This record gives sequence, C-alpha cells and structure tokens, in this order.
Amino acid sequence: MRVLILESQLDRAQLIKSLIEPYHYKVNICDSTDEIDFQLKDPTLGLVVIGPTMKSIKGLELLTSIKSKPRMENVPVIYISNNQSIEARRQLNQYKNTEFILEPFKIKNFKHLIEKWLNFRSLYLN
Repeated sequence: MRVLILESQLDRAQLIKSLIEPYHYKVNICDSTDEIDFQLKDPTLGLVVIGPTMKSIKGLELLTSIKSKPRMENVPVIYISNNQSIEARRQLNQYKNTEFILEPFKIKNFKHLIEKWLNFRSLYLN
C-alpha cells in the first residue's frame, strides 16, 4: 500500500513523510499539480494526505477534484488545514473517508489518523 502526500513546501512534506515512514508504507511526495493525476492512478494508493500549501490549487479544490474521480471516492484523505473556517469543515463533511486536522496539530493525533486509515482501515471502509 502507498501513501501520497500532496504538499508544495518540501520541508513540511518531509516532516509528514517522517511521521508515516515508521509504519513501513511506501510514501510518495507530490509537490506540483502537474503530476497529481498520474500519482492518483496508482492502484496501490491507500491514503492521500493533503497539506495546507499547494502552489497553484487550493486544498478544498484539490480535495473536490480527487474525490470526483470514481476510483478515489473510497480512498481515505487526511486534510491538513491552517484555516479554522466552519465552512471548510462543512465542505469536508460531504466527502466519504475524509479527516480534517488543524495545523498546528499534535503528532499523536496525526499518528492516530494514520493508524486508523492504514492499520485498521477494514473497520472503517465500507
């Protein structure tokens, strides 16, 4: 199984990657919108983490684009945001298997989400 991190700030993406690597999943970082579609076609994709900064596309637009693909509808997404907007949370609730975590976040809370969607995913996916 593979994890895809969508984040344009490389240092932030590396930090997220370092939190996931101990679980022994293959982690790819995608920092440009040009290669996102290619990365999403991988059949071994098990989780997508959307960071708060992507260069040319806003996080919610990116999430909408990802979840509009039939294959991606059930793939879990962890959406990291630096915006506390109630409207953003409301929009996220319309998508299946999508988690919201506000930055700055506690590492143990992020690890809990990783474990939920990677180690115990069969309990949560229908």
